[in-house]
Amino acid sequence: MTNDHPSTAHILVKRIFAVQVALIILSTILVVIAVRNDLGFFWFAFLAGVFGASVALLRRVPKSDARFVEQALRSWSTTLMPFLYGGMMAAVAYFLFVSRILSGTEGSGLIATNLFPDFASTGKEAGKVSMSDWLTIRPKELPDAGKLIVWCFLAGYSEGFVSGILGRLEQSSGKD
Repeated sequence: MTNDHPSTAHILVKRIFAVQVALIILSTILVVIAVRNDLGFFWFAFLAGVFGASVALLRRVPKSDARFVEQALRSWSTTLMPFLYGGMMAAVAYFLFVSRILSGTEGSGLIATNLFPDFASTGKEAGKVSMSDWLTIRPKELPDAGKLIVWCFLAGYSEGFVSGILGRLEQSSGKD
């Protein structure tokens, strides 16, 4: 590996671009599948987090030192790690929204605001909900779907977003 930072940075940007093109293709396929089947929004949320992480990584490259760029270029798995992390943070955000831990019922959650998405009921009886129901639940209305995608993008973009919320949850649970 060469120590020429501009050329290694260029290679990293090309890798990130390749991943973004693959994400666009995957998202298009997912939309087609979702239209034809009763697919929930979990995977859209996950992909939004991956997109957020890719934008954050792309923004970091020009400001980074050569050591960061070379570390990211060591292997494809090292390059893809931030994308996976962004998707996982978006998945955590998705479950925080679906469980209503943040918004609660009638504003009783950790953060009382109308900025969080609301979800349609699965129609299942209490205690009879399976994991697949968690993955196929849908936002109530189109604005709620938009809120979910924006928040999940932010969860992938900002490494501290979900961890900050989890920290607040930890603090509030310790007050009992």
